Amino acid sequence: MMNKWLFSMVFAVLLGFSSTQAQKAYDQVFYTGKTQNITLLLTFTHGYMGASEIKTTDQKTKKTSKFLPASDSPDATGNIRFDHISVSGKKLNDYMVINGLDDAASDAPASIKGYYFFNGKRYPFKLLKRK
Repeated sequence: MMNKWLFSMVFAVLLGFSSTQAQKAYDQVFYTGKTQNITLLLTFTHGYMGASEIKTTDQKTKKTSKFLPASDSPDATGNIRFDHISVSGKKLNDYMVINGLDDAASDAPASIKGYYFFNGKRYPFKLLKRK
């Protein structure tokens, strides 16, 4: 009788754990675009701006880079800056500024404009939402 009760309890506990699912805190929206022979992939975490990132690939050298948000929210003008971070964690001099990312909006926009700043020059780009 004790074995049946123990088996029932273990089964109930295991069944409870298997049906529990983690809730998603935010949605990821992907955007792609190009500027100056560089392919851009923005992973916009709608609901938590600080987890967003931009990955770049240089089309000539195939070198990849990562840009992370400088803050968790846009500035007063609605722009958010993404700093270039090396694999060792060092912040580099080039950066990107994205216009129009509104984390509070109910839907992510179909396209986003921004600028890539490198060696004192500004290169515009447009990112399109992937479907």
